Amino acid sequence: MPRFDSPDALADRRYVVVMLRLVARADGGLVYGELVDVETGSTSGFADWDGQTRAVREWLEQAVQRGAGSSGEADADEA
Repeated sequence: MPRFDSPDALADRRYVVVMLRLVARADGGLVYGELVDVETGSTSGFADWDGQTRAVREWLEQAVQRGAGSSGEADADEA
């Protein structure tokens, strides 16, 4: 995590937790992956590394749309 010089520096940030579940081959190739939103339990599957990037971006967009920062914290895309 980055260091912040003052407590106010965190006022516009929100740390979020997602879990990645991956099935990989012995050579490290991705067979299947799933992004899990720890807060809502929603999941998004993907079958390649580009899909993982897409899943994270889509998750961030959805988090912002549902008001991820509505508790006084900034939107997840700021983190």
